Amino acid sequence: MELESHEIHSDRAQHALAKLVTGEDVLIIQPISLTNVEDEGLTLLVWSNWENEKLTRDLATEEVVEGRKFFEKILESWNSLQEFVAGRELPCFLHYDYGGGSYRICELCLDGTIIWNLPRFRS
Repeated sequence: MELESHEIHSDRAQHALAKLVTGEDVLIIQPISLTNVEDEGLTLLVWSNWENEKLTRDLATEEVVEGRKFFEKILESWNSLQEFVAGRELPCFLHYDYGGGSYRICELCLDGTIIWNLPRFRS
């Protein structure tokens, strides 16, 4: 279910969170989404705004870091989401949506390191 960031205190947001908790739906607040899939657990996805051909390692780093910060800002304001996330590992991935699916560009680890999935960005 997609929300605007200003909706996080609404009944609609509570409904969206309830669906995330049960794994029935994805919670989307652009440019991020949260998924709760049984075999993967809770995951934070940041969606890239760049076309794959124009994306650089620096732009990808900026996007995934800013996406994580955006999520943390949302989390500060949304107590029931804080309660759901508390104590859980929350992997953060930058993804690119190409229309027919998506692929993982990188993972932002909790210690700030980035693991690159695109071969052209690997050292």
